[in-house]
Amino acid sequence: MLREKAKFVYIVDGLGIAKKLNNPRVINIAIIGALSSHLDIDESVWKDVIKNLVPKGTEELNLSAFDMGRED
Repeated sequence: MLREKAKFVYIVDGLGIAKKLNNPRVINIAIIGALSSHLDIDESVWKDVIKNLVPKGTEELNLSAFDMGRED
């Protein structure tokens, strides 16, 4: 149904990425990673924002989810 209504549809396996990282809370960051690869915003900007907004101690986990989302 989405493909009929939208010009582009991208499937992101956020749940699969979260399972690989053993943390379901990173699904949203994986999806942001996938989105970031389609926008004209430097990757370093995204990563700086993630580092500053996620809970302390989860930065590397979230950055991994972001990178995996960009690759998906």
